[in-house]
Parts: sequence; C-alpha cells; structure tokens
Amino acid sequence: MVKTLFFLAFTALVAGVSAQASAYAQCGGIDWMGDTACISGSTCVHQNDYYFQCVPAIITDAFTTKTSTTKTSTTETSTTKSSTTKTSTTKTTSTTVATPCTVTDVAQVASATASCTSIVLSDLAVPTSTTLNLSKLKTGTTVTFAGKTTFAFTDWDSDLIQIGGQDVTIQGASGSVIDGNGQAWWDGQGSNGGKDKPDHFIVLKTTGTSLVQDLHIQNWPVHCFEITSASGTTITGLTLDNSAGNAPNSESGGLPAAHNYGSFYRTKIRCHSMSLIFRA
Repeated sequence: MVKTLFFLAFTALVAGVSAQASAYAQCGGIDWMGDTACISGSTCVHQNDYYFQCVPAIITDAFTTKTSTTKTSTTETSTTKSSTTKTSTTKTTSTTVATPCTVTDVAQVASATASCTSIVLSDLAVPTSTTLNLSKLKTGTTVTFAGKTTFAFTDWDSDLIQIGGQDVTIQGASGSVIDGNGQAWWDGQGSNGGKDKPDHFIVLKTTGTSLVQDLHIQNWPVHCFEITSASGTTITGLTLDNSAGNAPNSESGGLPAAHNYGSFYRTKIRCHSMSLIFRA
C-alpha cells in the first residue's frame, strides 16, 4: 500500500529530437562517449575534468555572480556669469551567491556540510555501518536529493539519516527516490524482535523556518521518521511507499514482510518540543 502525505505531482516535459542527458546525469568529461546535451531546463556544468553533470536551472542559478550597476546623474546649474556645473556619480554593487556542492560519495558529506549552503546529493550510495549525517547543516542550507539514494545492509539499530539545522530546506528533485533497502531487514517483526534493525530511518531536528518538501521515500527498514525538536518546520509533498513489504518473505512467518513498520514512530508522529506545519 502506498502511503502519500500531501503528494505534490511534478511533470517533466522533454523537448528535442536528439538524445539528451537527463537532469543530474553525466554530460561530458575526458573519454566520455555519451550524450553531451542536457534536457531543457538543465545546463551541462563542469564538476572536474572527467565529469560534467546536467544541473537543473534552480541549481545552476547559484553558480552566477550577479553584478548590478546603478548610475545616478546630478546636474547643478548656476545662473551666475552663465556658468553650468554637471556632476555624474556611478555606484556599483556586486552580490555573489554560493556555488552548490555536488556530493556523489558519502566521504564528501562532512566537508560539504561544513562549507556549503547549497548541497546536491546525487545518486548517493550509503555503505554499510554508515549514517548519512546531515545533522550540522549551516544556517539557511538547502539540501537536494537527486537521482536515487540507497543504503547497504547493516546489522545494527542506529539511524540511517540524521538531519538538523536552522532555516534549512530539505527537498527532492523531480524523479528522485530515497530507498531504505527495507527488504534486507524486513522479517515481519519490526522493532518487536528479530534481527537488529535501524530503529529510525530519518531523524529530523530542525529549527527556525525550516522546510521539508517533495521527498519520495520507499522501503524504510522500521520507522520512517522520528521528528524531535522541529520547531517551525513545514513538511509538504511527501510520498511514502512501503508497498514492497506487503507480501510475506521467508522470515515473516506468513505475515507481510513489512508488518509492524510505520511511517512515523508510534502514534503517527513522535515529537518532543516541536511545532510542525503540514501543508497540502
């Protein structure tokens, strides 16, 4: 069964007759033999000499250093002895916005969260015995999940994703999926017994006017969310899908493999000192 909380649909329109790389796909680099043109709305951006990536306009906007020039002309006229004095003043201001950090390996996460306020997690594969640690995001950071985020099996009960920060935005790019690999843990018992499992898939600790939006999450191991200390956070457009666990497996004793698994810990939401706003 697909559980959808205030699902926000996206429609991607692809134009052109020649082959084009999709958003966040590779589009160039040394020895690259694939597509070099990106779909409409994305730009091929140099990441390194071996890897160019199609980055959507909402992300590439952050690469631009914008300079605005304001010219003010003032003319002063004196009738004494028919003399005229003209004064022209030019003011130039320059605004530089942050360059996004594209993370393709978990080893890059710590440096990205320490130095960047625009982070793209692109097709990230989280290895065994590892938590995707986004708990110390800089104030105002935007984190975008792009492509498919996956998690390797670990025989433990630690959380798989930790998110924290002030005035942060956590969002999913169109077509992105966060897959918890629940099939590796499901035994029909959830947190009531059986093998060790990550008790919480995502732990959310955000403050200020934070926003969580447009995430497609599937196959979480036990509890999808634990939300603690999330004052002022708005959550919208979540798609939660554990339908792959409806059928029994060899460990579930005839019960659905994902039996005793929930979207939110205990009574739909486990919360401590928090104020949440859910929007459609």
